[in-house]
Amino acid sequence: EKNPELAKPSVEDVDYSIDTYRGYVPISQEVIDDADYDIVGLIAEDMADQELNTKNAAIASILKTAPAPSYTNDVADTVVGIDGLKTVLNTKLKRVYNTKLYVSSSLYNELDLLKDKNGRYLLQDSITAASGKSFAGREVIVLDDDVIGETAGDLVAFVGDAYEFVTLFDRKQMSAKWVDMNIYGELLGIFVRFDAVKFDEAAGYYFEWEPEPEDDGSEVEGDGSGEG
Repeated sequence: EKNPELAKPSVEDVDYSIDTYRGYVPISQEVIDDADYDIVGLIAEDMADQELNTKNAAIASILKTAPAPSYTNDVADTVVGIDGLKTVLNTKLKRVYNTKLYVSSSLYNELDLLKDKNGRYLLQDSITAASGKSFAGREVIVLDDDVIGETAGDLVAFVGDAYEFVTLFDRKQMSAKWVDMNIYGELLGIFVRFDAVKFDEAAGYYFEWEPEPEDDGSEVEGDGSGEG
């Protein structure tokens, strides 16, 4: 047709509620006066890291609610080995998504040590990825075990498009304000306001990963009871 009617985009309302995160850091005036480096700038840099960690924790808590990929009868299975990861990437996610792998530090270490039959590492070097690695052409992003998982040693991952799965309503980025107190020093008050809400549940999967069972090379032998 010369001017066909296209599929109509759908618009959904998303409820969100802005939360305020606050805290303060006391700095003695002696430290400010006597330090031979920019102590105030150093603390401000640390506050920026804390803002990032706070937002990452909120976002990761939602990524962990993503469904696990199912392979048979719509039952969620643990993803096993490299083939399991490739199956998720190749068959479970629509191509429209900007798919990445958000993995725990422990899972990253496992993947980073894997080699193919020719002795080549399976993770590829990538100059555009913060971790320096990619898998099957997708960027690998490394998070602390207790952020994307629960405890140290968790082999877990969110695979998908985090920007589509979670919407961050960033009402007010971090601001710092000096607060008067009856001390010989300063109180640096920190404030940040945001909310993170699940949006597109089809945009990713969260799962535990297991390595391939090792082949011990043993063979099944007869019991020697055959007739002579």
